[in-house]
Amino acid sequence: APPAGSNNWVVAPERSETGAPILANDPHLGLTAPGAWYLAHLRAPGLDVLGASIPGIPAIVVGRNETAAWGVTNTGPDVQDLFIVGDADITERRAETIAVRGGETETLTVRETRFGPVVSDLPAFSGPRAMALSWTALAPDDPTLAAAFGLARAGTVEALFAALENYHGPMQNFALADAGGRIGFVAAGRVPVRRDHDGRFPADAASGRGDWIGRIPYGALPRLIDPPEGFVVTANQDMTPPGYAYLIARDWPEDYRARRIAAVLASRPRHGAAGFAALQTDDLSLMAREFLPLMLPAVAGSPHAKRLAAWDGRMAADRAEPLIFQAWYRAFARALFRRNLAPFHELYGGRRPATVRRVLTEDPSWCGPPEDACAAALARALDEAVAWLSERYGADPEAWRWGAAHKATARHLPTDGIPVLRALFAVEREHGGGPYTVMQANTPIGDSRAPFRETHGAGLRAVFDLSGPDTTQAIVFPGQSGHPLSPHYADQADAWAAGDYLTLPMTPEAIAVSAPRTLRLAP
Repeated sequence: APPAGSNNWVVAPERSETGAPILANDPHLGLTAPGAWYLAHLRAPGLDVLGASIPGIPAIVVGRNETAAWGVTNTGPDVQDLFIVGDADITERRAETIAVRGGETETLTVRETRFGPVVSDLPAFSGPRAMALSWTALAPDDPTLAAAFGLARAGTVEALFAALENYHGPMQNFALADAGGRIGFVAAGRVPVRRDHDGRFPADAASGRGDWIGRIPYGALPRLIDPPEGFVVTANQDMTPPGYAYLIARDWPEDYRARRIAAVLASRPRHGAAGFAALQTDDLSLMAREFLPLMLPAVAGSPHAKRLAAWDGRMAADRAEPLIFQAWYRAFARALFRRNLAPFHELYGGRRPATVRRVLTEDPSWCGPPEDACAAALARALDEAVAWLSERYGADPEAWRWGAAHKATARHLPTDGIPVLRALFAVEREHGGGPYTVMQANTPIGDSRAPFRETHGAGLRAVFDLSGPDTTQAIVFPGQSGHPLSPHYADQADAWAAGDYLTLPMTPEAIAVSAPRTLRLAP
């Protein structure tokens, strides 16, 4: 499954310490240097908007204006389908020339169909058959930028909803708030409606069953406005209401993060920006708490089991328990998938807690024929994990630390394949959290060299308190500048790793006090 980890939530005035809505957002992407996010404040006649942009996009993606705020998480819709087409379905052929540096020029024949471009031939079929791709992103009309410009000027939740009708993709769960006290959510984006197909497998173009016959109307997309509990949480979980009439997706990420956030929000009557910042860096793993009782009975006599039994499930960088648990779970999961999915276990394996949970609670046949095969497999996996940890971090478990293995790594893509340069330009910081904590930190579990390196995480954290204009707290990883020799290339990395934030003021008076220097460009 692709990495997922973004969080946003918002509380209504009656649940806020300041008497105004507070909205938090930490979108997760692959960690790179320079980072994906750029903090900015744009002011012009009729425009005053602050937050985070993505270089190349002329708009604030996550942010606030004087009276409204918004944040995003990925919805994860199924918006791509494959169609098996024949020669009769080809509507256009054209040649495209690709210049290859240091090599021969390549000519590519592009074939178009009513479904989309041909992406592969199918020689195994009798006759000339091929595979065409339908994807909502290939539509010729896409006013998504207009939606971003509308958000920047929208002063109320109603106006935010109206602006997002122009938002087509990639589909996002937008958490919304305004200074008047309204809060809400909408999963905005273009999602196809299929005639008689769920998109899970390629559709035969000739049958017409898989044809896209429209899109989910904007008014029918999942949404909430001023819910009675006084807060909204989205964390990539299934946001469709019971009995929802349309198909958005079949597979959703585990809801550990959403449950943890909702539990913390429900545990106190009111919340403040400081508490939201603490929740964004929360390192409690509900996944670890769920799996340890399922795994520990198989290794009850092990000293490592005793240690894990006393562990509270927090993925703290300075603790050994997170490292032992992650290495143990990895070894067990990989053994399961190797046994049952070979030779495709590397493609379809991974953590997959839903599958592992079912094996341990309902169907132990994946472990082997004897009734106690799972217990034996868990014992072997713990031995394998301890041997692996001893080889890499020394024989003394007291010296093992999760942070030594779990380093947030912002890769400098141009030099990532050159070891000497990679060490110079990449940015690394030891970090807590893990794949299923609110401070989500995904790791490449299949990487034999560094399976617990954090490669996907919260490159941005932001908290927007609508009680005033100068209250925004935000941080990016690793820094603002894309120039490796700039002092701002990685100057936010330490604060980010420590869970600290910067204050982003909006009013001219506060900006004048906080700005270390000003650069004015005049014609």
